[in-house]
Amino acid sequence: MIPALSFRNVWVEYGDHVVLEKVSLDVAAGSFVSIVGPSGAGKSTFLRLALGQEAPSRGEILLDGAPIPPEPGPDQTGRAHV
Repeated sequence: MIPALSFRNVWVEYGDHVVLEKVSLDVAAGSFVSIVGPSGAGKSTFLRLALGQEAPSRGEILLDGAPIPPEPGPDQTGRAHV
């Protein structure tokens, strides 16, 4: 069975600052997941990745086996521009 959400060797780096490194995780459909850790551990970054609001520096994130689509930014309405 394909996981609902997969992180595969995901890294997030801002310049020389590594926020997340080597994150690999499969979440089955219908599962509940808790993200815990100290301040500055990368919890919010991880959630922004899962929502498609941010892209990883390295690795891949899959939603139902396909690359996760980016979330539209605040200046985008989600409609196709002609």
